[in-house]
Amino acid sequence: MPLSGRYFWKKTDGYLKVLRYNHRMNWKTIFPAAFFLTHCGGGTEDTADSVEPEMEELFSFVVLADPHIAGPLEHEQRLEKAVNWINAAAAERAIEVVVVVGDIGWGAGLERSRELLDALEVTYVPLIGDNEVQTDDELRYTEVYASQFERLEDELDEWMKVGNAVVHPDSGEMVWLQNLRFEHKGVLFVGIDTIVRGVKGTLGELGTLNDYPGGSWPFLEEVLSDAEFRPFESIVLAGHVPIMLGALDVQQMAEVATTIGPVGEWVYAHYAGHLHVDYEATLHDQGIELFVTDATWDDHISLRVVTVSGNGVRMEYAHESIWVDAL
Repeated sequence: MPLSGRYFWKKTDGYLKVLRYNHRMNWKTIFPAAFFLTHCGGGTEDTADSVEPEMEELFSFVVLADPHIAGPLEHEQRLEKAVNWINAAAAERAIEVVVVVGDIGWGAGLERSRELLDALEVTYVPLIGDNEVQTDDELRYTEVYASQFERLEDELDEWMKVGNAVVHPDSGEMVWLQNLRFEHKGVLFVGIDTIVRGVKGTLGELGTLNDYPGGSWPFLEEVLSDAEFRPFESIVLAGHVPIMLGALDVQQMAEVATTIGPVGEWVYAHYAGHLHVDYEATLHDQGIELFVTDATWDDHISLRVVTVSGNGVRMEYAHESIWVDAL
């Protein structure tokens, strides 16, 4: 039942709520219908049950993108500075998780990238990038970070990573897709591998849903199957190639809308790298926000710090872009 431009009724948990969506501020607010009626001319009085609980700051996570550890010493030094800043800021900012969204290291730099990230004093989750795949280091990446993934099983709640190789339906070759999920203080993090396989050069820079048996998209569909039983905005997606038109084609974006759109109230955003710029967008048809974080390897040493708050009904996220080299 429409109310006005940005308001509509939604029945949730057996009672009516009002959803307000503020696109400019990139957040959604849910509050009970009784509260809305009281403050919009209705006669219902506020009660403890009719007013949404206050938000409580829970923790922060950092998005670190595109270190490109592949030979140049400067790239290593820049990643070291980023790691040092995170360690120094972790206690004050309640940083508890670092999500490294791909293009971490390849060739001679793959093992070195692991050494540098192991200096982090908070939990870090590595996600694969297109450069690891394009340089045929996909299997080596899996092997180099294998013990880190084993450690994450102990450090994170509800940890699950798909570890088996699958056969690519077009090339017939084995591929090691890097899809994973974990819970942290009420937020479900989902790492989705949208890297193209079997294609080199410029086409290898594009994304794909890897929608085939054992692939990324069936994995995500399974993860989202019970999304509506969670607090609103409590699911966060992450990966290297951003979910956006240009990286994905029109048909793939329509498939994203079909899968995520119906549960968009529970899925907050997709965090990505790959573009080497900071970029934000609202994906209206897909029902989520998109946040791309600039690379650490060139221009500014960029990090995105996201502070998570919650109240049992919904989650909120406050973003801050950090230029480590400018501090």
